[in-house]
Amino acid sequence: MFANLKNLVLDRSKRQLQRQEVCVEYEVLGSDYGGWPIAVGGIGPDTSIFSFGAGEDISFDLAVIERFGCNVVVFDPTPKSVTWMNRQDLPDQLTFHPIGIDQADGEVRFYSPPNPDHVSFAVNPTPAAREQFSITAKVMRLESIVTQFASGPPDIVKLDIEGFEYRVIADILLGLIRPAQLLVEFHHNLYGFDMSDTLRAVNRMKTAGYRIFHVSASGREYGFIRS
Repeated sequence: MFANLKNLVLDRSKRQLQRQEVCVEYEVLGSDYGGWPIAVGGIGPDTSIFSFGAGEDISFDLAVIERFGCNVVVFDPTPKSVTWMNRQDLPDQLTFHPIGIDQADGEVRFYSPPNPDHVSFAVNPTPAAREQFSITAKVMRLESIVTQFASGPPDIVKLDIEGFEYRVIADILLGLIRPAQLLVEFHHNLYGFDMSDTLRAVNRMKTAGYRIFHVSASGREYGFIRS
């Protein structure tokens, strides 16, 4: 599959905001809900992927292992996800750690979803929600995670982290680790963030040498590749 240069990010008023910048061969792997794009050039058994935000759908992680034989490390500190992950029969190439990623090592507060049937906890409470509770969970910077859990830096990082992505991206770009691909879900118009926060994060990535190879139909999921 090749990137469609006509695929645009649109805000609620349908203005064109971001455009795919490079045409590379990629595949969208995983379920309709949990699928992500991956640029396939050079991907193989030696490729290392860090996947932040599991929820109850690791179809992307399993698919990329089946397709390429990659090693995938999945991270998620939220209660339902940890319980669900511990019940799964995981392949040898997949490792799970019940921690999150943030801009500093320590513990931070995560806020429950307004709908109790949902899984993902977020960086901020939902303003309109009547009942939400919070938990405190362990988080680490990307560089600290690499030092503690990996033999080297990841080639690909996926961030589906409910609003934490804005400060995590800023921290990654201040550090020394530069994954070849960054797959990011942005949460503008949620959790107190707006489109300007997403545009700012995208521009930071462009300045750091990343280019957009995929934008989802929703305008939230991006695939970035280092130029």
